Amino acid sequence: MRGRKLTQAGRIGLADARHLVELLGTGDTIDPEIGGRVHRVIQAAMGWENCHMHAFQIGTTTYGSEPDGELGHADETKARLADVARVRTRIGYEYDFGDGWEHELVVEARAVAEDGKTYPACIAGQGACPPEDSGGAWGFERLKEILAGPPGAERDEMREWAGDDFDAARFDLAAANAAVAEV
Repeated sequence: MRGRKLTQAGRIGLADARHLVELLGTGDTIDPEIGGRVHRVIQAAMGWENCHMHAFQIGTTTYGSEPDGELGHADETKARLADVARVRTRIGYEYDFGDGWEHELVVEARAVAEDGKTYPACIAGQGACPPEDSGGAWGFERLKEILAGPPGAERDEMREWAGDDFDAARFDLAAANAAVAEV
């Protein structure tokens, strides 16, 4: 087993935008910090730009990027995934407290990394991820309704805002993997 590293697999779920991403540390880091690599992988998989605050909830402890601040979160950079989560542990992840994007990560397994396989990797997905600042689950549903609706000024405005190539039903596995590979 020399030269092989342990992995932590996690499922990232969001209504109509589900992505299964294999998370793990690389290089000298076997178990990533929840606030470092894990947060960056989620951001990349979702196509977000890390513009907002976030927090992880594991058991009764909330870890955040501003420890001991107003919200009283524990320091996420001091928590290593292997130390705070075992197999079948459910981890709450909230991004953009205003929009309230809530995700549940589940540690599905601990395994030895496969030779020749790239990590992290997105291995499945369904639907486009919501654009940054789309108003939470309600706002994203409304955006999809408007874009699927009849032509008009509101549709034109939302099409311009979301981008002409935005397709709520499309999931691009290659693009998701290119994004998480940058982490």
